[in-house]
Formats: sequence, C-alpha cells, structure tokens
Amino acid sequence: DPDPTNNESTVTTTPGIDTTLDISKTRVAWDGTAWVPTTDPVVAATGFGEIHGGTIQPGERQVFVFNAPAGLPIFFDNQRRNFHPIAFALVFKDGTPIFNANYYDAGSYLLSRSGQYTLTVRGFDANSAGEFQFRLLYLAEAPEVVFGQTFNGQLTQPFQTDFLRVSGQVGQRLFYDGMDNDFDGVTLGLYGPSGRWYFGGNTDNDLGPATLAEPGVNYLVLDSGIDAPADYSFRLSDLAQAPTRDLAL
Repeated sequence: DPDPTNNESTVTTTPGIDTTLDISKTRVAWDGTAWVPTTDPVVAATGFGEIHGGTIQPGERQVFVFNAPAGLPIFFDNQRRNFHPIAFALVFKDGTPIFNANYYDAGSYLLSRSGQYTLTVRGFDANSAGEFQFRLLYLAEAPEVVFGQTFNGQLTQPFQTDFLRVSGQVGQRLFYDGMDNDFDGVTLGLYGPSGRWYFGGNTDNDLGPATLAEPGVNYLVLDSGIDAPADYSFRLSDLAQAPTRDLAL
C-alpha cells in the first residue's frame, strides 16, 4: 500500500492547467514527455464534484470509483481538516498511483490515462479511525469569470475549495476588487496555466493589478480555512476595459 503520510504524486502538476487536447475524442496517453497513441478506451468523466463523507472504523477501507478521459485536470478538495489519522489514495485501474493525501487538499493533477480510477479512504494503520469528507473536482467544469461583473459565491462546506476559470490574453492587466467585508478566513490565489502565481490574499481585499504572461486558461482558487460555511464577493476587471472619466482642469 502507498505510504498514507506521503503526499507525493507521480503525476503532479500545478494549479493552473491548460491543454488543447480534445479529451472527449482522442485515444492518447501521457508518457511523461508527450501525448502518444493508446488502446485505452475513450470514457466520459463521471463521479466528479460530488461530496463523499463518512466514518472509517479501525481496519476499514472505503472505495470510490471515478471514470475519466486522458488529459482531465483534477483537484482533491479535503473538507475535514480535523487531523484524524485518515489517508486518501487515488490510483489508475492498473495500480499506477496518482496521489496520496491526508489532512489537506491535494493537486492539481493531470490524469494521463483514460479509464477507471479508484480513490481509497482508510486509516493510517489497523487501529486508526475518524471522519472524512471530500470532493474530487474536474477543473474544466469550473465556472467562468466574466470581467467587470460581480461574482458572489458560497462555500457551504467546512474547508471547501472552489475553482473559477479566467480566460485571458498575454499582456492583459487584471485587478481583483474584493466586495465583501466580513474578512472571514477565505483566501484566494490567481494562477496561470503553468501554475505561475500572480497574486493572493484574503478574498475581501483588493489585489493586483497583475499582467498575464501566458496564453490559456487561468484559475482563481478560493479556499476556506474555517470549519463553517463562508462566502465571497468580488469583481475581476480587465483594466483595458475599465471606464475612464475626463478630468475637468
């Protein structure tokens, strides 16, 4: 079995992932350097975004099944950061490990094969027990942020993480306008397609501006650090589209 205290992954990528691969129609796999032809069947993504939870008793394992095409970007959203001795391991159907996690979120990851994946939840050892709750997110399904429009969100679960997609162009200058004022424990980060970090902080703060340096899909990652529901409200502006006013001299 994988070491449950090891969060290392063999397929780790960074939070912002962009791929031009048509994963719904292409029979390919990632060999570590390039997409190559494969005999893996093309499958639809199933099981992602659902909340799974329960209690692990000593010696018990619970297994959750997901289907995914090659090229799927995913993120493990751990919603029980209670430091119970519970381990999570996602593997491909042939046993290839994708990630191991325990107390915290994990990812993001780019799935290299098309087919069935299983996520096993168990204790650190035969005597371990505790509660768990998680979601496995498919990042390409994340909502799109529209520049200049107010975006309101609810993090209804403890320690929930949300992803929002931001489509931008190289050289575009973005400004984050935090519009909530309760300063609960929700943080955000803006990441480029390669994982480049642009800015971050509490969701109620104003942040930026930041100049996009890469083509492709960027991600706003919003992470609750509290064991209670939380919310956020913001507007993301393209400064080239910002309204201007003539100054009377």
